[in-house]
Amino acid sequence: MPSVKKMTKTRRATEAALRRQAKNKAQQRALKAKVAKKDAKETVTKSRKLTRKQFTIDCKGPALDTILDVAAFEKYLTDRIKVKGKAGMLGDYVKVSRVESKIIVDAQMPFSKRYLKYLTKKFLKKSSIRDWLRVVADSKDGFTLKYFSIQDDGEEGSEGEAEE
Repeated sequence: MPSVKKMTKTRRATEAALRRQAKNKAQQRALKAKVAKKDAKETVTKSRKLTRKQFTIDCKGPALDTILDVAAFEKYLTDRIKVKGKAGMLGDYVKVSRVESKIIVDAQMPFSKRYLKYLTKKFLKKSSIRDWLRVVADSKDGFTLKYFSIQDDGEEGSEGEAEE
């Protein structure tokens, strides 16, 4: 007959094994949840990667007046656009090209029009021409650089006199 001490040791061992199994089941459930979550993220990112957007920035007016250098603006965009958190590393995801006075940004990944407008304004500020030009959306996927409309001083003066 086995002694009492041996029975308690085997009972302890089986209890510990049962605890491990329960712990493993909890870990297995957690792992299954993580795997399911990861699979869901992958399907979302795969569908996002298939999107292709093409934005245009029309710089015709300022380029004809030689206020804006379109080539410098194109280089600025290529250097500053961030892809996966790194600036200047466009790879195959984003392509910036120039056709006369238009700049075309072709993105094969999620890309924000608002981000492009931000970079355009930043370039205008850096070039010290932000005071004369503004960025206006002319279509769903395009911008135009236009001059601010400045009213004549004579009209303002006559209005001021009429009020007094």
